[in-house]
Amino acid sequence: MPKLRLISWILILLSTPAWLWGFGGRAQGSTDAERSPVTSYKVIEDNMGTKVIIGLRADVNEEELRATLRKAADDHQNDPARDYLGSMYLWVEAYLVLDGRQSATSAGILRRCVPFDNPRVRQKQKRRYYDDKFTLTLAEAKHSLGDAEVPHR
Repeated sequence: MPKLRLISWILILLSTPAWLWGFGGRAQGSTDAERSPVTSYKVIEDNMGTKVIIGLRADVNEEELRATLRKAADDHQNDPARDYLGSMYLWVEAYLVLDGRQSATSAGILRRCVPFDNPRVRQKQKRRYYDDKFTLTLAEAKHSLGDAEVPHR
């Protein structure tokens, strides 16, 4: 009987998917943001509430936009003065900037759930990207810059 129990446990362990045990790439901290190119950004407005507005260069592509929105959220979600009493979400809104002018339409918005934890605990979390939601309007933002020629790389 003990051998049958041992064999049963071995079969259960072998049939359990690796992702359930945390051996998948994302569970180990390998995220899209770590592999994607991040472009520089400038904080346009941040009143330490739940919304941060950033400016990006006008020739950014969609992959860079997503990665930079995530980077900005990582950089600012654990600010000690940030007030999450009204909401447990952080919004990062990106606008394009060309020759000192800002696009009339946002290029993208990231919404991230920020759990009620100590900021030091949140910084150590490896799964912080799972709840990120994006609204991307990059084409509209480029169009809203008007007649200015948006440089292409």
